[in-house]
Amino acid sequence: AASQAFTNKATMWLHFNLVDSRARNWIAKCDRIPELAREMLLANDSRISLETVESGIVGILGDLHYEFSDDPDELGLLQVYIDETFIITGRTHPLKVIDRLRRELMSGECIETPIHLLVHLLQHVTEIFSTETAFLNDKIDNIEDGILKEWLQGQGGELGRLRRLLVRLRRHVSVEHNALFYVSKRMPDWCSEADLLLLQQAIERLDSVAQDLGVIQERGRLLHEEISSQLEGATNRNLYVLSMVTIVFLPLTLITGVFGMNVGGLPWVDDKFGFGWIMFDMTATAIVTLYILRRGQFF
Repeated sequence: AASQAFTNKATMWLHFNLVDSRARNWIAKCDRIPELAREMLLANDSRISLETVESGIVGILGDLHYEFSDDPDELGLLQVYIDETFIITGRTHPLKVIDRLRRELMSGECIETPIHLLVHLLQHVTEIFSTETAFLNDKIDNIEDGILKEWLQGQGGELGRLRRLLVRLRRHVSVEHNALFYVSKRMPDWCSEADLLLLQQAIERLDSVAQDLGVIQERGRLLHEEISSQLEGATNRNLYVLSMVTIVFLPLTLITGVFGMNVGGLPWVDDKFGFGWIMFDMTATAIVTLYILRRGQFF
């Protein structure tokens, strides 16, 4: 549908699918909305921001796509305009928060003012991002358990993907919190003290989600460093073993190389025990080499 409408005695909410040209035309011609607000609602801006325009508030809020699947590219945007009795929202992709808010209103929830509707929207935003934060935290816990058990196969790639998602989510939530905090200090005159208090509480809860995402992001960074450290340690151990083997076999290679020369004067060439003497020399050389390495505490 191009749009949906929800009303009560004091407030009307219109939600538009901005992909539909009919919805864009209606917004462009709606005199109820200030001209600057109409331009911002229809602009293809991907920056989360809010500002006051005449007697209303207009801007862009963050959300998640309805079928969000831990993909950083599935972070959604919601255009919004609010005045004393009117709230307009628009989106280009189906969004989780709008769907939950719509279901809440259809079940009989009463919204008295546009600010109350905004607060409910922010509560659903906080709930959705909190759920995603807890899910990511569980994934980080599983990766941490695997690292402690030295199960490093594939952990680095999965952790890198989660870290990219955490960075995008934290930036998404932090920018939204800052935009809401900014506009909460410049609310229109029609916003009551009670509405402002509810809005500030919703902003504080959103800030706590941003802080939780920051903590998980830091854990991901430390785990990435731990994986790098363990892989580096394993590589160093392998190189050390290879070096010791090379040192032991280097004198033996020299002996076989010398006795492999087809020149006159080589000892034991005509001796029937020549092969035995060479093997004895090689064994003795290997023992002496190992003794020297052990004496020098190389292993």
